Amino acid sequence: GYHYTEPSYRLPFVQLTEGELVALFLAGQVLQQYRGTPYGPDLAHAFAKITAALSDPISVDAQLLSEALSFRVSAPAVFDVSIVKTLIAAIVQRRRIVIDYWTASRDEECRRAIDPYHLTSCEGQTYLIAYCHLREGIRQFVPGRIRKIELTETIFTVDESFRIDEYFAGALAVFRGDGS
Repeated sequence: GYHYTEPSYRLPFVQLTEGELVALFLAGQVLQQYRGTPYGPDLAHAFAKITAALSDPISVDAQLLSEALSFRVSAPAVFDVSIVKTLIAAIVQRRRIVIDYWTASRDEECRRAIDPYHLTSCEGQTYLIAYCHLREGIRQFVPGRIRKIELTETIFTVDESFRIDEYFAGALAVFRGDGS
């Protein structure tokens, strides 16, 4: 058998082309928009792990790239991180939730039981796509308008006909033409 004699020795990381290094730099720039969101710390940690593994000298001038390229995105919406974490858990575990939801168009708060299907981020805003038992159909909810959330023990099944790509087909951002 073999063994390493130097305690700091590690196997080299995957060789990256210059184009891949530029893509990695751009990914870092794009990830900046997620600072302050529930995804921010995990994304920053994962990106730091990847870049730390690049032990070989980088042949792309990051300073030059930052002067040549930038991203301007709308500020992410402010919302309670614990609500989004509960939503993610409910989606993954397929568990019904009960929410107290403020509806902007009617300026009222309403209690609803919903089956959360999907979270999407569009232009700085996060949207929840869910089956609403009150309205008996698929609806969009803004997590920032959820005043209270309860994860129930009720397990639901996603409607077999629901496909997120079909749901947003023909939409302008998240605004759909069928009124929902």
